[in-house]
Amino acid sequence: MAIIIILAIAWYFFTTRIPFVESTFNHDHENWLVVGDADSGLPNYNNDRGNPGGFIYAEDRVVGGVWYWFAPKKFYGNRSPYYGQFLSFQLKQSSLENQFKSTDILLVAEEEELTLNLDSNPGLKWTSYKVALSESEEWKNKKTGNRATKSEILHVLTNLNGLYIRGEFVEGDDVGSLDNVRFGQHP
Repeated sequence: MAIIIILAIAWYFFTTRIPFVESTFNHDHENWLVVGDADSGLPNYNNDRGNPGGFIYAEDRVVGGVWYWFAPKKFYGNRSPYYGQFLSFQLKQSSLENQFKSTDILLVAEEEELTLNLDSNPGLKWTSYKVALSESEEWKNKKTGNRATKSEILHVLTNLNGLYIRGEFVEGDDVGSLDNVRFGQHP
């Protein structure tokens, strides 16, 4: 009998999927914000030419710094069940000239911040990204500069109150676009 109970519990955990949180921008900007060196506040919305459907975009005004997409509240709270799952999104930019490197993704929980640099910048067409929410990725503890541990990643996911995705990749005027953000996606 004990073996049946153990098998039933194991089956439940392996077959039950925690729903992911997503923004597809098919109807509006879904309360995403732009923060930093751009038209801070609500992003611009386009109801077509997304991948598919609508998308959001922002224009860089070149006043210094880097601008980011800032996720709405529906992405926050205890997201520890997402450990080992994925964050995926699509980006595009208006120019490939004068590219620069910077932190691409920032996860924030209280005083702790984890950063990730992507392997490549987006192109002129929709570029898809999928990063693991685990130490298999090159997540860094912003404070120490060291590679993030499993416990640090779990701590941030448990108390998540900030998700930032870089929108600016060009030194100078440009437009950055975002579509199809999924947080907690299964492989």
